[in-house]
Amino acid sequence: MALLGIEQGIQSFLEPFLLDAATPAGALRIHLYTNNHTPTIGDTLANYTECTDPMYPAVSMTGANWSFANNAGVCTATYQQITWNFGGNVTLYGYYVTDAANGKVCWAEKFSTPINLGSGQGLILIPQLTLQ
Repeated sequence: MALLGIEQGIQSFLEPFLLDAATPAGALRIHLYTNNHTPTIGDTLANYTECTDPMYPAVSMTGANWSFANNAGVCTATYQQITWNFGGNVTLYGYYVTDAANGKVCWAEKFSTPINLGSGQGLILIPQLTLQ
């Protein structure tokens, strides 16, 4: 499935950028979710069940860790590799990104198939956004 921008979060981080607001949106955080949910534009945090594995943390996304490429009017932003390790069995359906300042979901992506991991296994994710 393709990445989907969530209405409440897109507005949350676009407004300060476009309007040059004095109070920018908070840092972004990336989370993994464990319920079989297909993201929709009207989602809120209530639509996602965050992973509860004892070794799993949500990850703060630092602005300096994004790289950008522009090719014939297509801009791609790629975040550095994020690695999670797990202490038990877990099934992951996707990830969602929140604005840490207000907890709104900015975007989400469901994996093409669920990812089943066992104790001691890990997941590597390289988030990427493309605008054209």
